[in-house]
Amino acid sequence: MADDVREGAGRADPEADLVGPIYAHSPVPAFVYDPATGAILDANRAAAACFGAPLVGRDLRGLLAPEELPRFERDVLAGDGPTGPARTGRWRLRRLDRPASFWADVVSVPGAWAGRPARVAQCLDVDHTVALEERERQARVELTRADRQRAAMLDALPAALALLDRSAEVVAVNRAWTDFAGPWAGPATCVGANYLDVCDAVVARGDPEAADAAEAARGLRAVLAGELAAFSHEYACRTPERERWFQLWIAPVEGTGRPEGCVVTHLEETERRALQEQLAQAQKLEAVGLLAGGVAHDFNNLLTVVLGRAELLAGRADLARDALAELDVIRRAGERGAALTRQLLQFSRRRPGPAGRVAVNEVAEAVAGLCGRTLGEHVSVALALDPAAGEAPVDRAQLELGLMNLLLNARDAMPRGGVVTVRTAARALGADDATAAGVAPGAWLELAVRDEGEGMSEAVRARAFEPFFTTKPTGQGSGLGLSTVYGVVRAAGGAVRLESAPGRGTTVTLLLPRADPAAPAADPAAAGPPRKASVLLVEDDPDLRELATELLRFLGYEVLVAEGPEHALRLLEGAPRLDLLLTDVVMPAMDGLALAERVRERRPGLPVLYMSGYSRDVLERRGVDPASVRLLHKPFSARAHGDAVRAALEGAP
Repeated sequence: MADDVREGAGRADPEADLVGPIYAHSPVPAFVYDPATGAILDANRAAAACFGAPLVGRDLRGLLAPEELPRFERDVLAGDGPTGPARTGRWRLRRLDRPASFWADVVSVPGAWAGRPARVAQCLDVDHTVALEERERQARVELTRADRQRAAMLDALPAALALLDRSAEVVAVNRAWTDFAGPWAGPATCVGANYLDVCDAVVARGDPEAADAAEAARGLRAVLAGELAAFSHEYACRTPERERWFQLWIAPVEGTGRPEGCVVTHLEETERRALQEQLAQAQKLEAVGLLAGGVAHDFNNLLTVVLGRAELLAGRADLARDALAELDVIRRAGERGAALTRQLLQFSRRRPGPAGRVAVNEVAEAVAGLCGRTLGEHVSVALALDPAAGEAPVDRAQLELGLMNLLLNARDAMPRGGVVTVRTAARALGADDATAAGVAPGAWLELAVRDEGEGMSEAVRARAFEPFFTTKPTGQGSGLGLSTVYGVVRAAGGAVRLESAPGRGTTVTLLLPRADPAAPAADPAAAGPPRKASVLLVEDDPDLRELATELLRFLGYEVLVAEGPEHALRLLEGAPRLDLLLTDVVMPAMDGLALAERVRERRPGLPVLYMSGYSRDVLERRGVDPASVRLLHKPFSARAHGDAVRAALEGAP
């Protein structure tokens, strides 16, 4: 019966043939081949169905995918013999009836055919299995890649992160956790530790962090028990060197009924808290600046009246000599008050004012005088001023504020007292010196402040000009002093040099552009008496309004006096002739800019002269460039007032 079902029926000896009926009827493809030549000697029906064609007489090589031929020649034909051991392997085989291939596990054992040695092979189609194995392999590759990516993302996080199981045992940590726990506590040490045991040990030892550890343990137990959706706690770690703040977060890993575990995160908040404190300090400074601006506005009105009245009195011919001396004292006191208001207004300015010509020696003398009492009795100021220092094209108030900051820093650097030296010098820098200083060759001014204090380390000196950087205790310094100085000088096109060493004091040198010598000012008297003109004066302060009215009438002008913008508009209706609008900027209900717009709607082209000590920000908020309008700054003298009115009437810039 076996002969009837085999391809080569009638050619095998049933007594000697080892394949028998099972071979013939097996659903597993099987064939007999000559290992010396590769010729297929016999095959069962399953083999013909598997390959799609009869196999007897074919070369075994024809059943292999082309890429398998080198391996077949090397491992099978060269190594197999009729009596060789059984061999199992996975091969890529091809069908004979169509261009298709499949994977098969092939088993080859020694046998006999027609009375001579041969090998019998069975092949099992495992294409589906191989495909499943490939998908599993790809899945494992993707899972490994995802694990690596997830680990990389967790390691990139700045927060120290640990995964805990239900018993609070640490299962995994990221790289930041190692930094948080210390160099001795790497992943191998951290993993396997019980977080609750660590917290309880800190509490038992009575460490400074015991209360925080107890709170963390309480929160962790509540999260693991499903009593809390999440837990957070802010705590501090204090050492003699520094204080560090952390935010602890504990979030559950959701499970069935109760959490499977939780994620514990420690995020350092030290820098954020410092930035918050710096922001609060900056907001305080801004509030002080706004308050200072408001106070300075009213104070400037008072100073204008004081200085103006003193000037008018000094011009009287019948005044006694001793009265003139007293008026001079009043004038000098008023000018000192004006310098103080400039400092107050500087706090309220968001940007520096227009660069003018500032006599550096004059600024040094003024600031040293103003700061004399502020520095304290144990600190004295020595001036070493070069008469040839000249002027610099900078905003005076900005330079005064910068120099004041340097003097206050010098005082703080000398807790036991000492001498602060303010030095000026004219410098002509050649190419080499200018390159070393970081400026262009030419004429420069040096303004230097030197103290005899404790000096700075190299690390502190490297960060000295950073905004908000300070070595002073919390609440005793904003960290804005040197950064403000740096900004002022750089805005003027100059440079700053810092020299300091521990125990050797500090010298800060400001290198400022030196302005060309100014042309002699023209004598106002040479311009002749002012022409007849009608001026609409608008001022809400009664004392200043009265003074300005007297000054204008003294100069021969016709004056329409208004107590405010609405009054001015009513006067405008009945005024047949008007040559100039002279108005304050900051007034209730309507500012001077809005008033000028209303007036020019009715009198196009009318010249306008604004007067204020607190006008720059008002102008800028309205989108007006302060340099594009005529502005008389308070406090002003009678002469400055007259010159400004004359220039406005004559169309001078």
